[in-house]
Amino acid sequence: MQVEGKVIICDMIDAAGLASLKKAGLTVNYKPDIESDELQSSVKDIDVIIVRSRTRITKKVIDFAPNLKIIARVGVGLDNIDTVYAESKGIKVLNASEAAMNAVSELVIGYMIALARNIPRANEG
Repeated sequence: MQVEGKVIICDMIDAAGLASLKKAGLTVNYKPDIESDELQSSVKDIDVIIVRSRTRITKKVIDFAPNLKIIARVGVGLDNIDTVYAESKGIKVLNASEAAMNAVSELVIGYMIALARNIPRANEG
């Protein structure tokens, strides 16, 4: 499916993800080390901002992006995005809320096995 739009990616992402966006027809500006001041001047004609945890999307950044339609967080939380302000401007905020589901499930099962085998107590002394 071919789509049109301009995307800025503000943190490191896998090369396959970058290739998928380009293959879909999006114009991609990949700036994994971008700082706040440069970000503000880089979003003027951007439709989509993609971030991970490092980059903060504040009211100020959003105000510099009049064409912004989507802010996508490659990860679980949204604490680095001003979601209330973005949504008040009609901007869709997305994240990968189930991205860590398997890892968390595996960790819980591991803890259950450790507790059943008294591993924490055995490790104390």
